[in-house]
Amino acid sequence: ANAGVVISASHNPFEDNGIKFFARTGYKLPDAVEDEIEAIVNQPVDYSQTVTGSNLGRVIQEPDMGMVYVKHIVDSADVKLNGLKVVMDCANGANSEIAPAILRTLGAHVIPIFHEPNGININNGCGSTHLEALQAKVKEVGADCGLANDGDADRLLAVDENGEVLDGDQIMLICALDLMKAGKLKDNVLVTTVMSNVGLAKAMKEHSVELHADEESIPFLPDAIPATQEDYETEYLDLKMSVKTVGSVEEAIDHINRVHTGHSDCILTTDPAAAEKFLERVDSACVYVNASTRFTDGFEFGFGAEIGISTQKLHARGPMGLTELTSYKYRVTGDYAVRG
Repeated sequence: ANAGVVISASHNPFEDNGIKFFARTGYKLPDAVEDEIEAIVNQPVDYSQTVTGSNLGRVIQEPDMGMVYVKHIVDSADVKLNGLKVVMDCANGANSEIAPAILRTLGAHVIPIFHEPNGININNGCGSTHLEALQAKVKEVGADCGLANDGDADRLLAVDENGEVLDGDQIMLICALDLMKAGKLKDNVLVTTVMSNVGLAKAMKEHSVELHADEESIPFLPDAIPATQEDYETEYLDLKMSVKTVGSVEEAIDHINRVHTGHSDCILTTDPAAAEKFLERVDSACVYVNASTRFTDGFEFGFGAEIGISTQKLHARGPMGLTELTSYKYRVTGDYAVRG
């Protein structure tokens, strides 16, 4: 499709219904494009130029599209919910049929509430902005949890088995810690918006990186462990990091060359002179400026399938593909020739 259009009250009463546009990518339109559409709508209509007759568009009913979406979500999920009892508050909105169907297909026992939209009861005392009924129902039926969407199902809040509310930050923390435990959270990084509370950052810190820092860094990292020389020479293979404060680029380079593994090192800077000095003097297989060291990979470097990483200088150094893993053999024949 070229675009999508939804009539939605979002998390508001039905009187606040509005139109939401989606691009052909499935994402909301940029604000500038929405402003342009609004400007066109606000212009006087020249009815002599409107489309008439057979040029009019057509409405095509697709009653099975909801189940197509259910299948897409279920096929994307890598978990089963067998044995879970879930109360689902659908806010008498867009997810009234779809949400219970998804949860049931994944194996959950679902108790839906506010799942009978009639055009005027959307978000009316229900959904993610009115959790009281959901909290009561979870405790009444002894459910494991309760979930609540708003009317257009782009918001989600949850309550635990005791009916206690879990807000967005808590839900993100639970998901992040579970992914970290399974080794599936990329770089062990959780990205949030400015709306997240500082408590989320503190909670992630408690469950993530252990910092070792020198005397100069400790005032800025009060929770860090005092670092030893051995810390700087250790490759932890864990969520640990050693921090050292230096007074210059030269001091940083000297420190790196003294304690590093020779694998990959990086500088983040806006100073071209500092960047060039770092590239020239750091003795590593791969040296980066303003780029992740995770690019150290034979495939990323265009060497074919990843074979390994060599930190020695001879004969291959850095990311290796098949060619870099092989050596040369010269076969020379002569007729009793000698070098004059």
